Amino acid sequence: MSPDRLHKSAWGVAVPLLLLAGCGPKVLAFDVQPRRVCAGDSVHITWNVRGTPRLVAVRRTEDSVDIIRYTIIAESHGKQAFSQMDVITFTPGVPAALAFSTDMLGHDSLVARDTLRAATWHDLLRVGDITSDSGRQVLVRHAGIDGVVGPGRDGNAAWRGKLMSGPWEVRSGLKPGEVPGNPTHHPPSHLFLKVGLVCDGRGAEP
Repeated sequence: MSPDRLHKSAWGVAVPLLLLAGCGPKVLAFDVQPRRVCAGDSVHITWNVRGTPRLVAVRRTEDSVDIIRYTIIAESHGKQAFSQMDVITFTPGVPAALAFSTDMLGHDSLVARDTLRAATWHDLLRVGDITSDSGRQVLVRHAGIDGVVGPGRDGNAAWRGKLMSGPWEVRSGLKPGEVPGNPTHHPPSHLFLKVGLVCDGRGAEP
């Protein structure tokens, strides 16, 4: 057989294999918004798949918070492809836990900054009382308001009715014995807040 005939034969085998591979199921896009909601709210789900789509929702409860895992499944030629996304449902009176990664601020303080995205934290989710969950007093900056938050049971209501989304900053002085760079007495890598949620937005500023 000539080299030319061998070349044609190889192409004759390869093309059908490529076509079959391209027909397999695939999830091209999958999105659920918002990702944090109040009890009774609706979510908007979009997808783009290659194959026959099937949506599955499974609810579970962790730490008094309901979590619904949405799974989009694409089926074709006896095979499946899938993608998953979780939506957390909050109930008024059950606080949300926020964790902020810390950096050193000067030689004697910690600072932690993060921005909560509106796509994740729906506008209906508003701030109630805030308490420190780090066993220390912290300074919180959010929505243009500065306030001191302690670890006690009584929270600070200075941000009541404000949006959960947006920039947050948390600061704290070092405790006695905390030494940057000391593996045994290193300052905490995170500062934690517990934020009570108001789900109807009443009394909130626009």
